[in-house]
Amino acid sequence: MGALRGALDLAGLRGPQASVVHFALFWGGDAALYRALGVADVPWRWEPDELAADMLSKGVYAAVTGAVYDAMARD
Repeated sequence: MGALRGALDLAGLRGPQASVVHFALFWGGDAALYRALGVADVPWRWEPDELAADMLSKGVYAAVTGAVYDAMARD
């Protein structure tokens, strides 16, 4: 999913805005995949702690990926 962050840059989206969109696409894509594979119910039926853990881990991933990508793009 890191390549998705590069694609957002090519589309002209950079900085924190790109990280927010990256998170939304990444999390939404994973939630849809879980559902399609039958390993999870729709997100609004998840237990609150399950949802929070999933969103937190993907939020951290998107934030760190965005920060590193932006730092590398400046060089």
